[in-house]
Amino acid sequence: MTTADKVIQNLPWRWVVTIGGLLAALSIFTFTLQLHLPLAAQIWILVFGFTTELVIPVIQAYVPELYPTLLRGTGFGWVSTVSRVCSGLVPLIFGSWLWPVFGLTNTFGVIGLFVLVSVIWMWFTMPETKGQLLDQVDSEEKIKVPEVL
Repeated sequence: MTTADKVIQNLPWRWVVTIGGLLAALSIFTFTLQLHLPLAAQIWILVFGFTTELVIPVIQAYVPELYPTLLRGTGFGWVSTVSRVCSGLVPLIFGSWLWPVFGLTNTFGVIGLFVLVSVIWMWFTMPETKGQLLDQVDSEEKIKVPEVL
C-alpha cells in the first residue's frame, strides 16, 4: 500500500484536502524561492507533485458527495466541466499575464492565499462525508431538493 493510500484511508476528506492543499501551495512557493539551488528545487517540486496527487483523488471523491442524491450526477458534471475549462485557461493566463507581470514567486504566493481562503471556507461551509452513507449526507443538507411534480 502506498503512502498516499494510507493517508487517504486514515484521514477524513477535509483533513486530506487541507493538509495536502496547503502543503502543495507552500511547496510550489518555496520551489520558486529555491530555483537557484537545483537539488532543493527538485525536492520541493517532488513534494508539490506528491501532495497534488494526494489531493486530486480525494477532491474527486469528496465533491460529488456534497450534492443531494437527485443532483449528484448533474452537479458533479458541471463542476468537472468548469474545472476542465479553467484548466485550459489557467496556463494561458499564467504564461501571458500573471508570471510576466507579477513574477513567479508573487504569482504562486497569491495562488497559495487563494488555497488558504478556500480551505477556511471549506471548513466553515462543507460537511465531512467520509464514512457516511450518502443518504445521511442528504438528510443533513440545509438546502432541500424540491420534489418534482
